Amino acid sequence: MQQHINSRPFLFVGNGSRKNLGCEAIECGTKQILRAAFGPCKFVSVDFGGDFRPDEPDIDIIHKSLNVRRFTLSWWSRHLLRAIGCGVWFPAIGKYMSEARAVLALGGDNYSMDYGSLGVHLDLLDYVTERGKPFIIWGGSVGKFDKKGGVYREIVAQKLRKATLILARESVTTEYLSQIGVECNVVRVADPAFVMEPSKPQNLPFDILTEAIGFNFSPLMARFVTGGDLQAAQSLVTEVVRDIIKTTDRPLVFVPHVFRPGNNDYIFLRGSYDILQKEGYPVQLLPDTLTAAEVKWIVGHFTAFAGARMHSTIAAISSGTPTLSFTYSIKSIGINRDVFGSERYVIHPRKISKSFVAQQMASLIREKKDVRSLLADRLPHIRKLAFSAGDHLAKSLAGSS
Repeated sequence: MQQHINSRPFLFVGNGSRKNLGCEAIECGTKQILRAAFGPCKFVSVDFGGDFRPDEPDIDIIHKSLNVRRFTLSWWSRHLLRAIGCGVWFPAIGKYMSEARAVLALGGDNYSMDYGSLGVHLDLLDYVTERGKPFIIWGGSVGKFDKKGGVYREIVAQKLRKATLILARESVTTEYLSQIGVECNVVRVADPAFVMEPSKPQNLPFDILTEAIGFNFSPLMARFVTGGDLQAAQSLVTEVVRDIIKTTDRPLVFVPHVFRPGNNDYIFLRGSYDILQKEGYPVQLLPDTLTAAEVKWIVGHFTAFAGARMHSTIAAISSGTPTLSFTYSIKSIGINRDVFGSERYVIHPRKISKSFVAQQMASLIREKKDVRSLLADRLPHIRKLAFSAGDHLAKSLAGSS
């Protein structure tokens, strides 16, 4: 009987492709957690976005792509069926759902409204729960829903109460869900990327210097810093990095983490890299061909790190590297509070200026021994929380069988 159960896959839904290394880190950590709790596992991942995914080295997972963006065939189908009263329909997911042990909504912040409408993700929750399959919001940040008013907030809360489990990756989410009356199915865990193992790259075009500073910034952050003006944001990044190098007298490595069209860290950071290299500053730019595990290995060797992509900062923090987080949402705030006990190393968009960031980085480097000691003390607990997600899922599935 156990052998039959183990042959049934876990169905992942909602994660992005490996053009986003954060999505890759979530998947890698999730597989590790589930294997620790359930033993050998099979997985099917229906990735949202329709982006290209390279060959998968893990023979135990099958990847399928579903493009749910506005005005795609999937988008029109959902809205047409709803308009004629037929409910929502996800054939690409339904194809695998009957055999799945459970449906895990990956992606981290799909239920946070950071990127606009929750429509497709709430439809997915309804689709799965109405068919009696366990639905788990896995290692996510949830909320806030206040921007659309109290009525909408209560509608979302009612839907979230139908989820089998909400495994929240940080305490700000659990506090918010409690405030809106979603508590019975909520458990605090940690982001699965905390347990992804690093992997040493084979062919880096330059040596990683342990005295170097790692730096990530994103086109997405420009929306919050310069009102979406990418040219102004790139000029600001160039000034910030120039001042960091002058203030700390250390080399700096640009670390791109997302490579999607229209939201590509590599292209964005390349502009600042080219300018600073021509000016003679000691800068390097990581290639856009590395895996999430390889980037984690690299940032683990830096003296300090500053990043806008949350999973670039998780890669650094989980490696014990002192880290500053540029943040625009609850997810980074919550994770910093849970790891460091405060928001001391969080930099909000309105404070991003060349002098302030350089001063914060210099201060972080001066305190690096204490910060590394704090991380060494806290990370075992954070890893334990991440692995506890598998135990909570196993207990829930055992109770429903």
